[in-house]
This record gives sequence, structure tokens and C-alpha cells, in this order.
Amino acid sequence: MLKIAKVFIYCTTLAFLAACGGPSQSDECKAYIACAEAASPGTSAAAASTYGEDGQCWDNDDNADVCTAACKSALSLLATANPDEAACQ
Repeated sequence: MLKIAKVFIYCTTLAFLAACGGPSQSDECKAYIACAEAASPGTSAAAASTYGEDGQCWDNDDNADVCTAACKSALSLLATANPDEAACQ
């Protein structure tokens, strides 16, 4: 019985930790912030507050999906506007 209780506690703890992780910053948003900084140094702080690693985009999956799409679109626009900037390609 004690062994079953230990296994239950272990599995419950793992499930809890996995659920608490939430989404992490997408590659698209990492690329967008890098491009924004390269294209216009000093301006990426505003983007990072939303789209950065600790930004509000990663609170839940719905926000993450919307933010990832926004970063993809913004990166495309910046790449078009800055064709010679390697960080934007």
C-alpha cells in the first residue's frame, strides 16, 4: 500500500509540474525581437515586454497562438522593409 501511495504522489506531482509550465516564447517571436533590435537598435524593449520570454503572450495557449501569428506577420513586414538586415531574413 505504501508503494502505491508513493507512486500516486510521484505521478500527481509530475502532472502538476507539467501543467504549470504553460507555453514558452515561440521561435517566431524570438526572431521578431531580434530583427526589430537589429533594424532599429534600442526599440525592441517594447516588443519584448509583450512578445519576449517573460511577456504576457505566454500566459496561456490562446495568447501564445495569437502572439505567434502577430510575430510572424511583423517579422515578414520588417524583413521586407530591411532586406539587407541578416537578423530579419
